[in-house]
Amino acid sequence: MRLNLRQLEVFRAIMITGSISGAARLLSVSQPAISRLLAYTEDRLELRLFERVRGRIQPTPEARRLFTEVDQVHQGVLRVNELAEELRERGTGTVRIVASPSVGQTMVPDAIARLRGRFSDLRVEFEILTLLEVIAKITSARPISVFPCCRWTSRPFNRRWSRRGA
Repeated sequence: MRLNLRQLEVFRAIMITGSISGAARLLSVSQPAISRLLAYTEDRLELRLFERVRGRIQPTPEARRLFTEVDQVHQGVLRVNELAEELRERGTGTVRIVASPSVGQTMVPDAIARLRGRFSDLRVEFEILTLLEVIAKITSARPISVFPCCRWTSRPFNRRWSRRGA
């Protein structure tokens, strides 16, 4: 059985709120509608997603594992909606840039000025971060442009990192 986006949305709402009634409030639908869709989804998947314990629901290990993927789908849908809004409002979109302090205060401002000169409608989001924060941004699901603090130099049998300008 394949899940549709509505089933994913309901499953995610239940996982986030921890209850059927909370999911119903979050999605502005009735509690019985959520219960019916959950039962239908579990039946079609032939997989129990929640255990009913003393009038409450508890996610099964399978539900926890499924939630990781469902949340990524949800983030993707949010990114599609953001892009559609940006295209509607500005027609060009947004560039997100992160850089270390040394590069962020020297090279990036000039690069942004050239970019904005060429694409005047372009929205630029720029953050100066520590190296650990840059790494965290790179590994996140949201696409960004990165200006590293170092460059890769290649010499025969000798590869090393060197500071820009060194």
